Amino acid sequence: KPDPEFYGAACRRWGVRPSSAVALEDSAHGVASAVGAGIATLHVHTADPAPGAVAVRNLDHIVSLLER
Repeated sequence: KPDPEFYGAACRRWGVRPSSAVALEDSAHGVASAVGAGIATLHVHTADPAPGAVAVRNLDHIVSLLER
């Protein structure tokens, strides 16, 4: 990380389009990797999310975001 190929390889292995995937990350480098791969990204445990990510407060917040 932050090379997006990590996420690209995972999507190819599991047969998932990046646009259909969601990444949970706890670092700016991880966010950069996932966003660079075209994956919707949730930045966990931060009040100031990295560019391209949504800040997540807790597990309930993640569930509500995924239900949208």
